[in-house]
Amino acid sequence: MEDKTWSAWVWVKMKPGAPAECWQTWKKNPKIKCGWSTMGDSWDCVLSLKTDSPGDVDNFVCKEVKCNEWVENCETTFTKQCW
Repeated sequence: MEDKTWSAWVWVKMKPGAPAECWQTWKKNPKIKCGWSTMGDSWDCVLSLKTDSPGDVDNFVCKEVKCNEWVENCETTFTKQCW
């Protein structure tokens, strides 16, 4: 059965000096299935979303992620089940 929803992963890099647990701000957001803290130079956390469309994800990224003063950068990957 085809899944009509889109899945997305939002990779987030925090600015230097950001609060250590600031990514948990998104913990109660119903669009987020789960979130992970990551290690390495590129990203600090990744959020997994289930949405109705890529536009829905874009709105989430603009209104919930990029608007935070402690977010330096983010990148998004979209997927939709084909079969």
